[in-house]
Amino acid sequence: MDLLRKRFSTSSMSTQCLDTERTIEGIAVGIHRCLRMEHSNTNNEVIFDERFHSFSGKDKRKCSYSFKAILEFLMKIEKQLQLPCEVYTIAIIYMDRVATHSGVFLKDVNWKRIFLAALIVSAKFMLDEKVENCDFVFIIPDIKDINNLERRFLCHLQFDLYVESSYYHLYYFSANSMVSYS
Repeated sequence: MDLLRKRFSTSSMSTQCLDTERTIEGIAVGIHRCLRMEHSNTNNEVIFDERFHSFSGKDKRKCSYSFKAILEFLMKIEKQLQLPCEVYTIAIIYMDRVATHSGVFLKDVNWKRIFLAALIVSAKFMLDEKVENCDFVFIIPDIKDINNLERRFLCHLQFDLYVESSYYHLYYFSANSMVSYS
């Protein structure tokens, strides 16, 4: 799947990312911190809930949100797809927008599916070459499920995919600074 490891046309975003793994580790810290927060009035969208949409027919185990489990999940994706760190950074911006616009906050039962939806949308928006949902079947084997997940996520984003460069840099440096504090 190293087909996805290409440059993208939105070069003004690039911070000359030196270490994608460091950015991913910072994102894992951020996700872990979000999962430990309590939210009132949350929108419990079934499409994002792993209890109703497991990653595989066998994957019915208890949802885990330890830092280690989060990092392992993100690194599994990175190992398979080898996406540039900019795609991961835009994905967390999209996750934040969904929480702000729709009240869909990260929980132990939805964080993986929300992250995956954000990553799919981010990769399609950022990368020059074609990114297809079938590129993600190693995580969710049901292509219809991936299509529905992406569609619903885009609705929650209100189809607002543009990210200001300054906003991107804020998230990028925040994610990378979390690594030294974890």
